Amino acid sequence: MKGLVYGGPGKISYKEVLKPEIKLPTDAIVKILKTTICGTDLGIFTRQNSKRKTWHHLRA
Repeated sequence: MKGLVYGGPGKISYKEVLKPEIKLPTDAIVKILKTTICGTDLGIFTRQNSKRKTWHHLRA
């Protein structure tokens, strides 16, 4: 499957990634229907805010 991969500030690629697997009874796989980026994400991408989590706005 294809996925958007964050490789560090200024490095984002769309490439083949492993298909997720359920390994524990508490695991779940969700299908993302919509997502967006915000100022925090842009700050991470441009190195202005590198300690925060990326793409934290997801809607399943």
